[in-house]
Amino acid sequence: TMASDTYGNRWDVTTLTSWSISSGAGGSWSSNVFTSAVVGSWTVTGTYASTAYTTGLIVNPAGLDHFVFNFVGDQSAGSAFSVTVMANDKYENNVTGYIGTPSLTVSAGSISPGIMNAFVNGVGSTLVTVNTAGSGVYITVTDGGISGVSNSFTVANSPIPTSTSAPNSTP
Repeated sequence: TMASDTYGNRWDVTTLTSWSISSGAGGSWSSNVFTSAVVGSWTVTGTYASTAYTTGLIVNPAGLDHFVFNFVGDQSAGSAFSVTVMANDKYENNVTGYIGTPSLTVSAGSISPGIMNAFVNGVGSTLVTVNTAGSGVYITVTDGGISGVSNSFTVANSPIPTSTSAPNSTP
């Protein structure tokens, strides 16, 4: 940070300046260097000689680190249900630029389809069917060695259809 006087003389005041960033930005300061952790648009303020100067800082997400599932409730074998997955960086920020179509696997039996729909703004959602009943089941999503695992859930046997008509009787 440079200061100047009315005669045009300039000098470095970086070490004499106190620094702050708008609330919610997360991260940390080390002298005049800010290490960000939260994606967003922030206001940085440097104060020297009781005068505050501000500027904007835009923090973009880091690269894709892992996937995070929304909660998956208990399901029935052979019945379609929706899964939603977010592509996140190591700071849990959504990687909005991720538009891949990662593969899906399930811990027991099979899942179809075996690939997710294309992500939009770092979020993917698709209907899937798990074909084998069991408890402690989880789904894994993977793209190029980067993965994420859902919570554990139960897949019950498909309900047996019941007849709603009365039995035939002979007089």
